[in-house]
Amino acid sequence: MSGDFLFGDFTVADAYLFVMLAWAKRQAIEAPAAFAGYFERVSSRPAVLAALRDEGMTALAAAA
Repeated sequence: MSGDFLFGDFTVADAYLFVMLAWAKRQAIEAPAAFAGYFERVSSRPAVLAALRDEGMTALAAAA
């Protein structure tokens, strides 16, 4: 990683990784500790929070 996201700026790869990490979290699968800060950075983005709320994923949005 070069910066806060996988390739410096937020890309579709970041969106896919975020989804995989969210699925892992819902299934109680522990992700590597290095991804904890990354997950928080992505989940705190206003567009991500709005999408989670729009999709009825308020529990994940509230955890961010």
